[in-house]
Amino acid sequence: MDALQLPEPHEILDLVQDAVFVVDEHGKLLYVSAGVQYLLGYRPAELLGRGMLEFVHPDDRGRTLNRVWQIMEGVSATRYINRWMHKFGHEVLIEWAASWSRKHAVRVATARAVEVPGQP
Repeated sequence: MDALQLPEPHEILDLVQDAVFVVDEHGKLLYVSAGVQYLLGYRPAELLGRGMLEFVHPDDRGRTLNRVWQIMEGVSATRYINRWMHKFGHEVLIEWAASWSRKHAVRVATARAVEVPGQP
């Protein structure tokens, strides 16, 4: 029997249906997994190097920044919901699970669309 060969870490991340984001301490997108295309319509390369706040719904930016600061301060409840703008202009309600790595000075987060009851 042949030994099982696991996918490389980046290949595993690209198989995850949720989007995985890595953001620096200033909000610059350093890594985005392939799941972002299903979530927001962008290819990962379209987001890299850009500020995450560009994509957050304008009405949610202040609340999102407050949550980001809490996460960077080590708040243990790191799940939150906000709206991002899809590439084609509509809002996407997203649930986030995020962690801060002080050692690497990055936030790592997973994102998934939240379905609103009564809406398609």
